[in-house]
Amino acid sequence: MGGSLSLETFSRYSYFTGEYLGRMFRCPIYPWEALEPYWFEIAMGISKTLLYGKYTSNCYKDHKLWIKNRQGLEALRFADALSRDRGFRWAVKLFNKQAPSLKYGEWLAPIERDTPFFWQQLTQLGQLIYNSMRFLINTEYIRIHKLDLGVEVLRPYWAPTKEHVLLKEWGYRTCLFIRGYYDRTRKYPSLREIAGYWEVPRYVLVDAGFTRDTVYSMYRNWRKTGRIKIIKVPKTYTTLSEEEQRKVALEIAKRVTLD
Repeated sequence: MGGSLSLETFSRYSYFTGEYLGRMFRCPIYPWEALEPYWFEIAMGISKTLLYGKYTSNCYKDHKLWIKNRQGLEALRFADALSRDRGFRWAVKLFNKQAPSLKYGEWLAPIERDTPFFWQQLTQLGQLIYNSMRFLINTEYIRIHKLDLGVEVLRPYWAPTKEHVLLKEWGYRTCLFIRGYYDRTRKYPSLREIAGYWEVPRYVLVDAGFTRDTVYSMYRNWRKTGRIKIIKVPKTYTTLSEEEQRKVALEIAKRVTLD
């Protein structure tokens, strides 16, 4: 089971109540009036991205590193995954609309599409992620979970502390969704529809090692044996050249730019 938040945390901050994976939880609200209307989507986007990925403390970096392209590959990949989340992307776009009226430094300048300075403008997103992560960690909403072989990752406090428990809970609820979908429509859902059920981009499932084939292998085994057997495509981590990193960064900027 996941942990709990101390009463001291909520004596200092307002909070919203959410639910995911069948678990109810509380999340402290960032104490900045300009950001508050968009905080739910930002916090949920971060929570879901951390659940499906294996991110460490290297996933968030200050804007001073972003502006010099020294944020590191993990921070770039985390921003890439977040920018694909519909709710997170919507929140950033709406927050960005008021940027010209806020006096908190040049990193808040509105992000534009392909320009010679898009990397510098992307630091707005990097700083927003950094501030959000620092707040969620300082309030103990996000904690360090130790996986097998001593690997330490960041996860919401309410997430199961054991990786196999998290995966089995996800797998069981996914199988229930597939069965219910088929009972209603006499068709099986696509991977995109399964991702939609979990309110994450299809990319997030694929990046976590879940393809349509692996999900349905899990489902067939569950229908046959009643047990959840997680089957995932092994993930290979590759380094990106400076040019490849620039392309990823440009795609991130395009996703969160003003329409």
